Amino acid sequence: MAFITLEELFKPTVIFSGLINLLAMFQMMINKIILDLINTKEVVSFINDVIAGMKKEEEYDKVVKK
Repeated sequence: MAFITLEELFKPTVIFSGLINLLAMFQMMINKIILDLINTKEVVSFINDVIAGMKKEEEYDKVVKK
């Protein structure tokens, strides 16, 4: 399995069979890191996206700093 990048053809030297559940494991790790924000319903997380929706910009800034 190889894929093309802007510079060259990239062929990994590692077998990816052990990475089958990588996305699920990454999602679980992110959820553990931002669990307090998820419990207070300040943010929502999906894989590599963390969405914070606030009515005021000051509230948004506070959540981002957390």
